[in-house]
Amino acid sequence: MSRWSGGIAAGSAIAGAGSTNRHSVPRRRRTSFPIDRYSTAAALGFDRPAANSLDAVSDRDFAIEFLGAAAIAGMHLSRFAEEIVIWSSNEFGFIALSDAFTTGSSISRRNATRMQPSSSAPRRAD
Repeated sequence: MSRWSGGIAAGSAIAGAGSTNRHSVPRRRRTSFPIDRYSTAAALGFDRPAANSLDAVSDRDFAIEFLGAAAIAGMHLSRFAEEIVIWSSNEFGFIALSDAFTTGSSISRRNATRMQPSSSAPRRAD
């Protein structure tokens, strides 16, 4: 079924939403196999077959809403983290964070250790 015909089927299902007659929406065979939609729906544990294909497979609004809310929450948390960094900088100094909340990366600690002169380093002859 093309998107256009699916949209038309969805519109006709919405227009006849109050009707409970199962024959109010014309049944069209979508496959060459002899499938009875009502017995298949009953065998799968559904009350009845879906009125249109878009309702049956396109209800992904919950995923879009969750991803949108997660993106917005991530943006707010990122902005708040940036503000904490700016507020605790030397230029502003509005807040001071404890060392328990702030750490450097392990890579910067290794580089800092490597750059310090050690007593085991070979000395230069004068």
